[in-house]
Amino acid sequence: MMIHRRFWPMFIAGLLFVLTVLEMGPITKWAVTQFYLRAGVIEQVAGSQSNEVFKGTILQQQGLESQDILPVYGSSEFSSVSEFHPSYLFAGSPTGFTPFLIGHGGCQDLIHVLNVASQSQALRDKKVVVILSSQWFVPKGLAPEYFAENFSALQAYRLLLNNQLSVATKQRVASRLLQFSYVAENYPLLAKLLAHYEQTDAKSRAINLIYSPLGRIELAALEVEDAFNSVKLLKIINDNNQIDARQGKLPVPKPLPLKSWTDLASQATRAGQMAVTNNSFGIEDSYYLDYINKDFANDKGSAQNDKLTASLEYQDLQLLLDVLKQTGAKPMFVIVPINGRWADYTGFPLLERQNYYQRVHQMVAQQGFQVADFSGHEYDLYFLKDIMHLGWKGWVDVDEAMDHFVH
Repeated sequence: MMIHRRFWPMFIAGLLFVLTVLEMGPITKWAVTQFYLRAGVIEQVAGSQSNEVFKGTILQQQGLESQDILPVYGSSEFSSVSEFHPSYLFAGSPTGFTPFLIGHGGCQDLIHVLNVASQSQALRDKKVVVILSSQWFVPKGLAPEYFAENFSALQAYRLLLNNQLSVATKQRVASRLLQFSYVAENYPLLAKLLAHYEQTDAKSRAINLIYSPLGRIELAALEVEDAFNSVKLLKIINDNNQIDARQGKLPVPKPLPLKSWTDLASQATRAGQMAVTNNSFGIEDSYYLDYINKDFANDKGSAQNDKLTASLEYQDLQLLLDVLKQTGAKPMFVIVPINGRWADYTGFPLLERQNYYQRVHQMVAQQGFQVADFSGHEYDLYFLKDIMHLGWKGWVDVDEAMDHFVH
């Protein structure tokens, strides 16, 4: 009798611990949404470009579940700030939606695979935008340092639990993740599970039997960390609901009706003309002085051997396309052009550029997804702000494409 009396409290305590671990995600999400989210906050978080949003799942899910939020996956172009930046132009939802920026410099297709795959039902029938950048498609694809900076173990665990994804897709993603030593060095338990996910040999079954419960505990700890990070971000919103962008502060938004797209394009041209006065490449003066002028002579013909058509990034793009398809999302992919004037000066082959545009366009279109292809704007002054990032006119065109896509 005494043994039974001791056993039951221990059993109940163990059961409660297990249930708490298994339900840590819903518990932490409930706590954040109940006590720290108020009306309008997600719209303000949407432009923050913060790691608390990008590497987590709670705030992203809140954005995905909001009907008036348009998730936009991208990279360093988000730091190209002007009055035509989507977080400014659509401030106050003048056309009925707010862009929710997911990404920052160094984020490429594989990182966005994790962002998308860590969500499940929230993406079904959800319109999203993915902005592709040509600089991703170098021969080796995603650089190890960019992977390490932007990898989320929480999202990798959530990927394995996403029942909307096929086993084959999860195995392909797992194999790609394990090509980066950062995973095994920093998350050895996760690496074990990724390496043996759904393998049928005796060794893999034994490893999964041993490590899966430990993995759920590590996942629970990461979910608690995500909740704390989300609360930390929500607390720094000041009285005006303003958040500093990761690469600089956006202008204070004034919710006003948008001008016509034609008027905005003319305004963007004038802004570009004022900002570009010391070169003929359409490059903003400050960028030209800081990064171009010093080595200008040496840059001539320096890119004649550069390639865009042989890159691991195409493999990662296909993974992203497959994950988006399986989650039921409705994406539009934006193809950003290269600065044609600068490319010609550096000798970057026109055929390489054209083949890149055609290949990514075809890959996206084959999935039945929409494409906003701006590759024809290579020589359009002020479309880019420098040699790669969207500029004044570029943002206006992309903003217009997103507005039409939403409506």
